[in-house]
Amino acid sequence: MKSHTILFWSTFNPESDTTFEKWRNRDVELSPFHGLTLRTHALKADYTTLYTYQQGIKPEIPGEITVNDAADIFPAEQAYAALLNGHSIAHISDTVRLQAAADNGGIVIDMDAVILKSLPQYDGFFSSM
Repeated sequence: MKSHTILFWSTFNPESDTTFEKWRNRDVELSPFHGLTLRTHALKADYTTLYTYQQGIKPEIPGEITVNDAADIFPAEQAYAALLNGHSIAHISDTVRLQAAADNGGIVIDMDAVILKSLPQYDGFFSSM
């Protein structure tokens, strides 16, 4: 079994994301630090999936990382409604990543985690802080 890391990156700004379409169709930007963390995933994890609700992420994601639509896990309309009602994008991120891990196996990791060593190879593993 190869190590599979599961990440999430989407943002919500109530001032600019005034409609569902604006929220879903805009690009989001990664900080240079997040670009670094993604490069460490590309180097140290055997397989990495990044879930997002937005259409594009700038700068480009390393080619070794698979980008999937988070709506395949948790419907985008429900996520947007929750955001409008004051829920944190972090809670939606947890929902998406934990369900993806439960469905496909993998290690749920935050986008700000820098991977320094190769990850363990487990059939399944859950942890929470």
